[in-house]
Amino acid sequence: MGKLFSLLVLLGLGYAGIYFYYGVVIEREVEQQLVARGLTSVSVDNVEYGLLAPVSNSANIAVTVGYRGS
Repeated sequence: MGKLFSLLVLLGLGYAGIYFYYGVVIEREVEQQLVARGLTSVSVDNVEYGLLAPVSNSANIAVTVGYRGS
């Protein structure tokens, strides 16, 4: 029973890392696409996605951007 619990905790920590890294990669990719289009004054404020987004074939991703200009 203890080994099963340890395995579940380890899997949970691993998935939490993948979930966090997924958000970082999405934010970086959106920022690169904005810069490639000449929108350097637009910054990514927030990235939202579902719990199973990193392991599913398709996911709905919402990105909130902000304008840093005057």
